[in-house]
Amino acid sequence: MRSASGNGFDSSDSFAVSGAAERTARLHDIPPSITPSHGDDSHLLSRIASPADVKALAPNELAELCREIRTTLLAYGHQHGGHIGSNLGMVEATVALHRVFDSPRDRIVFDVSHQSYVHKMLTGRAAAYLDPDRFSEVTGFTNPDESKHDQFVLGHTGTSISLACGLAKTRDMEGPNSGIGNVIAVIGDGSLSSGVAFEGLNNAAEQGGNLIIVFNDNEMSIAGDFGGMYGPLARLRASGGTAQPNLFNAFGLDYRYVEAGNDVSALVAAFEEVRDIDHPVVVHIHTLKGAGYDGEETHADRQTASASPVSFDSPTGVHPTDNVNHSEPWHSDHCNLSDHEPHEGQCEASHWQNPDAAIGKPDDPRKHYGKMAMAALEPRFAAEPGLVVISPATPGSNGITHEFRERAGAHYVDTGITESHAVAYAAGIARAGGTPVVATTASFFQRAYDQFFQEMSLNRSRVTVLDFLGGLSGSDNTHSGAYDVTMFSNIPGATMLVPTSARDYLADLAWATAPAGSADAPAGPVVIRVPGEAILTAERDATLLPVGRSLTAPSQLRCQSPSAPPAGAYLPQQSAGPLA
Repeated sequence: MRSASGNGFDSSDSFAVSGAAERTARLHDIPPSITPSHGDDSHLLSRIASPADVKALAPNELAELCREIRTTLLAYGHQHGGHIGSNLGMVEATVALHRVFDSPRDRIVFDVSHQSYVHKMLTGRAAAYLDPDRFSEVTGFTNPDESKHDQFVLGHTGTSISLACGLAKTRDMEGPNSGIGNVIAVIGDGSLSSGVAFEGLNNAAEQGGNLIIVFNDNEMSIAGDFGGMYGPLARLRASGGTAQPNLFNAFGLDYRYVEAGNDVSALVAAFEEVRDIDHPVVVHIHTLKGAGYDGEETHADRQTASASPVSFDSPTGVHPTDNVNHSEPWHSDHCNLSDHEPHEGQCEASHWQNPDAAIGKPDDPRKHYGKMAMAALEPRFAAEPGLVVISPATPGSNGITHEFRERAGAHYVDTGITESHAVAYAAGIARAGGTPVVATTASFFQRAYDQFFQEMSLNRSRVTVLDFLGGLSGSDNTHSGAYDVTMFSNIPGATMLVPTSARDYLADLAWATAPAGSADAPAGPVVIRVPGEAILTAERDATLLPVGRSLTAPSQLRCQSPSAPPAGAYLPQQSAGPLA
């Protein structure tokens, strides 16, 4: 059983939400005495205007600050939603970073930066999480336009170490005139699966000089962690950081381990040890993802466990939990992303929390059409051993449920956050005669452009790409899929299809994945833009049909005969309404 030794709530901050009957509790039902303050000076967080205020706190006030931040995050998750789980696990680490280092002179680079909510609270933006009227004042990721404490606009994984290397290089070349002190990269174990993260580690060791890599190991990626390196990392945790092989030492990097990754005092001490260090060092901290959510998850309560901060009888506010060390193939509990209430520990649902207002609503287009595609492919597995679904770490958001993955077995592969590898891997499967289907979001596929061109296009690899969240959508600039048509339609020999109904979508999928050698099978790669919100809304409301009124004659013929599209064809989205 895992019990974090950090700082969170005490029993006086608690409120109870129990059982399935209370699963849809709204924040306005929470007693006012324990909701986040909107400027009450008796609350520490309301008085934090900059990191200098964190430094001015007495040591024994840091625990209270962490408790208030965790309270705020949980309430914010109910009202607004967001990447709450990763931020809950980083509360103590972020407070410790701003206690020890001097931002913005000391540069802190958050990988992906979805875990930067606490950083924003401590750098003058707490009101944007405390006051619902101000929720729109901040983005979900770091952004220099918001604050001088944010180094980059980021939303994809693995680049923090490379960015930090660049900052450190300029500092070392320009000396004191650079205005840069310590350079800190904060990266998680899921992000470490990205190849660019290893390129950054390699460069850091060669470059030398002050560079502090805070490795946040919460034993989770977006879903579970997948890859050979996670065994050695588990042995490092079990040994208190002494086991070999140590992949960081193998790069030539100094290494420190902190087991109590949710203990603010332990983290302050660890960061003070490496502040102003003259060489690159990795500080490996073991944290609990979603620390503060309900701690228990069992087979009996999968459908009824609550994401609400239930009865915090722990002095730390972080529940003891058995929801760790999953040895099952999925490496996490059985909760599906956004379909279940999140828990502490290895829970896929904690990656993204929907606000209470979204509870009970139908699936969004990614999940709806993703589930539809998996349902169409699954019956073929028994007769088609080479049919393989590949997800670079984003199954749940695209409708690839735990239940499907378990039934699919070897027909499903999570490659980690490795879009370039996923596409090259698919090209290899296709070359051997298999039928690979690679599924993720449009903006993530940008990371694999070279593999689309080289391994997929030049080799005429019969890869099927399911392109989710393409076109214009509600996504911000870090996750915009607006450039998917520009990218894919310029890949030589690739056929890009843009179905405007579920019927067309399934017909396109059947044609694209027709077994090699079958009549009318495509001769090369096929990209299918998964239908978006406008199409799903129309399909759910018959009065909005037909969606495809403006379709050209060739695409109407394609709807009737899915073998019709020639290689290289691009069939445009309907002109009416926004692209989803």
